[in-house]
Amino acid sequence: MTNSEVPGHPDDEPSPFAGAKRAIIATGGGTAILILMGIATGYAAAALDHGEPSATDVAVIGAIALLVVLASWQLWRFLSKQGLEPEAPRIQRARKLFVAMGLIGGVLGLLLAIGTDGDLAVYSNGPINPLVALVAAVIFLVIVPIATWVWWKSIDEHEANAYRDGSMIAVHAYFFIVPAWWLAARTGYVPAQDPMVVLLIVSVIWGAVWFIRRYL
Repeated sequence: MTNSEVPGHPDDEPSPFAGAKRAIIATGGGTAILILMGIATGYAAAALDHGEPSATDVAVIGAIALLVVLASWQLWRFLSKQGLEPEAPRIQRARKLFVAMGLIGGVLGLLLAIGTDGDLAVYSNGPINPLVALVAAVIFLVIVPIATWVWWKSIDEHEANAYRDGSMIAVHAYFFIVPAWWLAARTGYVPAQDPMVVLLIVSVIWGAVWFIRRYL
């Protein structure tokens, strides 16, 4: 009988970094999909600006779309696999909501990119299509808060503590960054403060702390 066939053998135990590995793969895969979608959107916008898309344009956009579909399918298969331990229904629901919120973020990014008058920079203060702005605002004010609340009520205590730690450190970082940047901008040391850039910085800090507390 081999070690792997012995019940309870250490080889059967999940690696302490298995959760981190899954999270990295899921985050990296989701980011790659969003990047591909952004490339397709930018390429399509550029092609339309030059008139009727050529056969090459259609082929390139189709190839990128196929990559998005294949990558999404593989990522969904990966996320759908059950872990070594059975999960409570509410934990499964929390994981699905986490993925759904990532997709919502991707949709928001694409909407803002498409609606920003040809400018693909999401973090921009340029004019934006009124309908796109309205839809994005409704998503931010209604759908995202509801999904976040349902996710919060579904997670376990360990993840809730990780989330609280991330939020506490991120809010403190906001209190430190905003006044320092504001003062530095008034003296000409740095460019004027952009609220969306600050939001991005705080979100990265929040996510990094949550990831470390949750998986490492």
